[in-house]
Amino acid sequence: MQLKPLLEGIVEFDSSLNVEISGLALDSREVQGGELFFALPGSQDNGSKYIAAAIERGAVAVLVEQSLYENAVKKDAAKTDEHGVPVFAAVGLKNKVGEISARYYARPTRDLQLIGVTGTNGKTSCTYLLAQALDLLGQKSVLMGTLGYGYWNQLQSTKHTTPDAISVQKYFAEMKNENIRFGIMEVSSHALDQGRVGGCEFDIALFTNLSHEHLDYHQNFEQYRDTKKQLFLRPELQTIFLNSDDPVGRQWLGEIVDANKSARCQTFGHQVDADFSILDEQLSRAGIAVKIDTPQGICDLRNENLYGEFNISNLVAVTAMLVGLGFSNAQIEAVVPGLQGVPGRLQKLPGTGPLVFVDYAHTPDALEKVLRSCSQLKSGTGKLICLFGCGGERDKGKRPIMGRIAEDFADEIIITADNSRNEETLTIIAEIMTGIKNKAAINVIEERAQAIGWAINSAAAEDVVVIAGKGAETYQILKQGVTEFSDFDHAAEALRLRGLH
Repeated sequence: MQLKPLLEGIVEFDSSLNVEISGLALDSREVQGGELFFALPGSQDNGSKYIAAAIERGAVAVLVEQSLYENAVKKDAAKTDEHGVPVFAAVGLKNKVGEISARYYARPTRDLQLIGVTGTNGKTSCTYLLAQALDLLGQKSVLMGTLGYGYWNQLQSTKHTTPDAISVQKYFAEMKNENIRFGIMEVSSHALDQGRVGGCEFDIALFTNLSHEHLDYHQNFEQYRDTKKQLFLRPELQTIFLNSDDPVGRQWLGEIVDANKSARCQTFGHQVDADFSILDEQLSRAGIAVKIDTPQGICDLRNENLYGEFNISNLVAVTAMLVGLGFSNAQIEAVVPGLQGVPGRLQKLPGTGPLVFVDYAHTPDALEKVLRSCSQLKSGTGKLICLFGCGGERDKGKRPIMGRIAEDFADEIIITADNSRNEETLTIIAEIMTGIKNKAAINVIEERAQAIGWAINSAAAEDVVVIAGKGAETYQILKQGVTEFSDFDHAAEALRLRGLH
């Protein structure tokens, strides 16, 4: 593809500098001959330092952030002149990479009905459940998010919840198929802030909830909230769904209706005036059931594979999106019983005896929701046993909050290592303990496998055990390095040794 149509309207372009482009690159180490290299500013480093390296690897053009232009391009003028490579500067380049990438890959999201889901918790579950439901309804969809990209049951892994702007367009282009009607995408706050979804053309956007998370990146809750809100102000949106049970969702309702006149805005939740209002819900050891009042009548949903209050909210969100896509209540009722939960998201281990769940909850809000739901699954005099830790080198402010939440909702607590990274596990545990009043009642077992074994061995048949924090992760990161580690496998082995698996 020629360079000129890629950059038209983005930078001033001299036709004499036009060259053929065979690819796009953000990392100078991955540049291949014929590619356009984006020299972006970063929080730890900036791409302008690597212009010469990108050119040496074969970049035939460079686009650099305007604020770096004086220091970067003029400093390397001799080297760039020597190679005859044009270097262009643009203001706010990070927000333009997506548009340039969309042009290069022939705007793949334009041929899809693209659905974006954002919020602190629930993004992965909502997108995963929606993709399954569409499949059961005979509609092909592609999924992009925490679990990877591709068909929901054939996902390829990615490094981030939302990949970089070039990869987003590349992946959608790879997945483009005449039988695919829907694209379903988790949209993280990092992605919105860094322009990774630029060039995507969303038809539907859904907000799940907002709570304490990523404040090591966003600095404060207000900045985090305002970053998330960007998704709902996009002019191409046709329909917006907001969780009216969430204070931010209620706050946004009026603001977004006023700001985005082109989109229809609907709500879901327990509020009686919600467009998708929960009339009745049941949680039991047999799964969940929920009755919803929708714009097209009552929708009665039942599922024996899903557990937890949050999965009721997720099912209502999925129902809202399916109705928005034109499906009837009868169609939705028919496919919901076949939906499977996300691996590692309140995932029940098979077997007899205590109910044992593995869950990804690693934020205060998520942990509270999991424990609140699981407390309703105890049988008779059963206990709720909670095992968790906190990640190292991440938001430290949530550690005591999670300790307090565990004490408020669990009958027995085991605090252990999560991904401690380069921090000392016992230091992290001590910070969690500052939020706990009755410290003497807490079981501290530093080694996670040992802690899981202890939790399951001490549980009675009436109990519920929640192993929180790592979900479906297959590794653990400690000072010593990265090792293979699966909460699910360790729990299954503990149950097997008890003769319960």
